[in-house]
Amino acid sequence: MKRIYKGVLYDTDTSELIHYDAAENRKLYKTENGNFFVLYNNSDIYPKTEESAKDYLGKRDVEKYVELWGNPEPQSDFNRMLSEKITMLEEDCRSTIFAGVDVDLSDGTEHFSLNYEDQINLTALASKMTQKSSQIEWHPDDQNVQCKYYSVEDMTKIINALMYHKTYHITYLRDLRIYVRTFTKESDLQNVYYGMEIPEEYKSEVLKDYESIM
Repeated sequence: MKRIYKGVLYDTDTSELIHYDAAENRKLYKTENGNFFVLYNNSDIYPKTEESAKDYLGKRDVEKYVELWGNPEPQSDFNRMLSEKITMLEEDCRSTIFAGVDVDLSDGTEHFSLNYEDQINLTALASKMTQKSSQIEWHPDDQNVQCKYYSVEDMTKIINALMYHKTYHITYLRDLRIYVRTFTKESDLQNVYYGMEIPEEYKSEVLKDYESIM
């Protein structure tokens, strides 16, 4: 599989497979030029920075991490706590996105999850909707409920709600990380949690816009 992103070619055939996560069906590759990318569910490619690749491998394959970058420098107690807190916030953000949202539809309210596989499949369904299909097959989060057809209008509501949900939380996390990284005392970190209020001066214009319509 190939993809060009910002002028860089990402090709699974010519890149080295660094790590395979069987549980989530994700593969981390390194290109011949030293760029990293993830192949999700054998269907889409997402570039990764070297720092995000380090973070990814550090949590999943320490031996491979050391092979590529060597042993990391020892951290101070505060830097270790900060790193652990950031990791916790990122995991909480991911879990929140995966949990999904309730969506009000023409025949009632249903809950929809948004894990990695959902995100990939919804992208494909959005493409199908442009082909003027009158009904789209999808499923609520409840595994005891069968798949069913949704009208284009309802499916549009589902996709818009889920994409808004994902983008908001990604935006919030980025601003929260920037804010938390300004801390210099361990006592400050103890009061940090996902969902906390971010001071106005650390909010991006994008986050302010999202909050204004929530």
